[in-house]
Amino acid sequence: MKISTNLTERDICIPFISPAIESAGRNLMSQVREEVSFTAGRIIVRGKLVTRGKAKLCEFCDTWHPKTTGPNQGRTLSEGMIA
Repeated sequence: MKISTNLTERDICIPFISPAIESAGRNLMSQVREEVSFTAGRIIVRGKLVTRGKAKLCEFCDTWHPKTTGPNQGRTLSEGMIA
């Protein structure tokens, strides 16, 4: 593969990052979302004018959630989290 200095984000994500996520055991179709806005943006108030700032985006968002049992089941908060 030819490496160029004028690659876009998608040119890097598709051949490099997506296969790495799949090799880590994630299913790209059901467990990972791409280019997701996860905040609505900061609320900016100037007098009577109200606007929203820029939303925060993530390139790859992991949507896998561990099964939760009830509280006080002898598990710590960090169990089930992925490093």
